[in-house]
Amino acid sequence: MASQKSVSVAQGAMSQKSVSVAQSMMNKTAMSATAKMDEGSRIGDASARMNMDKSVAFTNTVMAGPSVIQQSTRGMSVRKEAAERKGRRVFLMRNAERVDRIFPEWMSVAFMAGNKYRPYDMNLPLKLPPRAGFPESYRYDAPITELGAMTSQMIGRGFTANKLTPGAIMSSPALRCVQTAYNMVRAMGNTLRVGIETSLFDFPGWYEQVPIWMDDAEMNAVGIPVDGNYAPIETRDAIHDHKSESYLDFQKRVATNINALLDRHKDKNDVLLVTHGTTMDAIARGLLGQQPVAMSADQMNALGSMFPFCALVCFEEQDGKWKMIEDAMPYITYLDFSNAPTVPYAS
Repeated sequence: MASQKSVSVAQGAMSQKSVSVAQSMMNKTAMSATAKMDEGSRIGDASARMNMDKSVAFTNTVMAGPSVIQQSTRGMSVRKEAAERKGRRVFLMRNAERVDRIFPEWMSVAFMAGNKYRPYDMNLPLKLPPRAGFPESYRYDAPITELGAMTSQMIGRGFTANKLTPGAIMSSPALRCVQTAYNMVRAMGNTLRVGIETSLFDFPGWYEQVPIWMDDAEMNAVGIPVDGNYAPIETRDAIHDHKSESYLDFQKRVATNINALLDRHKDKNDVLLVTHGTTMDAIARGLLGQQPVAMSADQMNALGSMFPFCALVCFEEQDGKWKMIEDAMPYITYLDFSNAPTVPYAS
């Protein structure tokens, strides 16, 4: 009896300690956000301070979402040692954590006189790839963070651990997607080169101007192995023509493109597509045969929570139809983050 009581007391103490640690972490998050505001005040950049307010709001939105425990245990009860395969698979993955979402003020703080880059936080990239239009070209085409690179490498290792070997890897031309794909390929030890698929780009209506992406030569020059012979479904110039399309038309276009893309790779057992939240939503609806849905600005913004950074969704072709597979690979959970998607589709 005394032994059981000791165990009970110890467990209670551990539980209280866990709550204390969690509260401490939340306080540190709030203190960090306040420190960023103070830094913006010292810099005297009004636009930076406004962006920092958005950063705090973004943090609060993430913390107000489904709990990590709820997200990370979804599907665990039905996960088997190895999901039984019935047909070819396509994996959709959102880009890793992007610099301008975590540090919205970075363009006005990280670049000093003479456009010299100076990272002021250890989660910022230590170096930036040289590119045309440097540094302004990074304003609409930001890189991923250091944590983003590590997370995408973890998912790459997860592919290997779960014996998943993509026969083709395509990425949106956005740098954050290409870097995510590269880190996954490197962790998998895969020799495939990434195909830059322009049709996987984000909803163009989000952007004040369509980004000027790095070309294949610039990518290869900094060690990112892209396939120079890959021919995308749409050209880069075509994306500029879609700048004024509605989200409804965007969904229709993406659904048409994904069918053409998968037809092109019929001989591949697994295909990995690294893309954006809006594009994942449009592709998922297209594969499941669902009609495009008009969305308000708030509903479109919510897609970022439905498909968090590095969210991974798997579809499998069964008897000529695509079905969502929830137990293809475990999720990643750390601190207040999980890459588990919240998908509203009935497969």
